[in-house]
Amino acid sequence: MRSSVLILAGMLTACPPKPITEITITGTVFDGPDSIDGLSEATVELRTVDGTLMRTVSANSSGQFAIQAPTGQPIFMVTNGFDHVPTSFTFNVGTVDVAVPDGVVWARRTSILAEIQADFAGCNNAESAQTTIDGDVRIYLGDVEEDDELPIVTTALVYIDNEDGTLDAACYLDDSGASAPDANVTGMTGRYALFDAREGPRVLTVTYDADGTTITNELLVYVPDGGDVPLYPTLVSFL
Repeated sequence: MRSSVLILAGMLTACPPKPITEITITGTVFDGPDSIDGLSEATVELRTVDGTLMRTVSANSSGQFAIQAPTGQPIFMVTNGFDHVPTSFTFNVGTVDVAVPDGVVWARRTSILAEIQADFAGCNNAESAQTTIDGDVRIYLGDVEEDDELPIVTTALVYIDNEDGTLDAACYLDDSGASAPDANVTGMTGRYALFDAREGPRVLTVTYDADGTTITNELLVYVPDGGDVPLYPTLVSFL
């Protein structure tokens, strides 16, 4: 009986578990969105929701990394490497360690970004832009088979409100995929690009017409200096 009392007393006086304030994110930085090769010695920045740089790590020779992140908030991960540009991703973080699936985190090649900018030539200084946000707008349908194509949104308008009376407006393509500086919606390709947005956390607004109903979605992104925010696909809700 004595030992049982001592054990119970120990339980009653034990400190409560400490709250989890950080988790570890592990994964591989790939050499592009479709590459199967890890980007050797890639850098990975972790920024908090207000854009503050929390820490930076270097990936190993296979592109593998581990980095600590604060819990319970959106975070920004910015990758980079030789012959690449800073490439930004947004994640919502919970309270358990995360292993990022292969292909989710990668870095944009400098040459590929130049090709994307050239696609939108003639619109908003596309070819000399210091920052780029690009993607294609598609309807989110929940869990679907990997090979299923999500529907393209042809009526999407994409912009950033600078809250000073000005907007950063996106550029679009015509239905054949050529640059269309006068276009004001995504069209048949669903593609858009927004150039020279101010560095830091920004709210990207995507609004589109669905049979007479206007649907608006807001996406939190971090725009890196001299870099790219790839959003393929840019998912929006359906009604």
